Amino acid sequence: MATRLLVTSAGTGPSNNLIRSLRAGEPALTILGGHDDPFVLQGSAADRRYLLPSASTPAGWARALARIASREAVDLVIPATDADTAALSRHRTRFGRRLFLPRAAKRSLSVQRSTSVARGRKRRRPKRVRCRESAAVSASVTGMTRSTASRLAMRASARAHPAGVDADGSR
Repeated sequence: MATRLLVTSAGTGPSNNLIRSLRAGEPALTILGGHDDPFVLQGSAADRRYLLPSASTPAGWARALARIASREAVDLVIPATDADTAALSRHRTRFGRRLFLPRAAKRSLSVQRSTSVARGRKRRRPKRVRCRESAAVSASVTGMTRSTASRLAMRASARAHPAGVDADGSR
């Protein structure tokens, strides 16, 4: 019997990318998808699609997912977004071995760490510097003198736009 997976947020970009990647690795998988928006769910790449209750009530949403997982004999539930991961982690006891996530407390600590690391990276970004002349940019990147870079840029422009022909192709 083929392995059966249930992917949350079916129809969104992250879940469709995940489903395509899973199929590329193992075409025999049976992939089920669930989402609380019927219009988003229509765009899902899953084999079967399930309309779920609103994700704004995580307990009801998780209960519906657990029912589907039980009825369809799902082997693994895969959350596709951070919000789905948080909700499933809080209601992990409903899924037993079908869900492979850390406890909610450990997950929130890991999210806090990754957020603080991302904030730290933002502070250390160098300032942007504007360059007004393309010759100056070319010269700084290639190590040539500014005059050499200017001559090369003019030659390239002349080749791209022969004499008597404008950039739009008219004469």
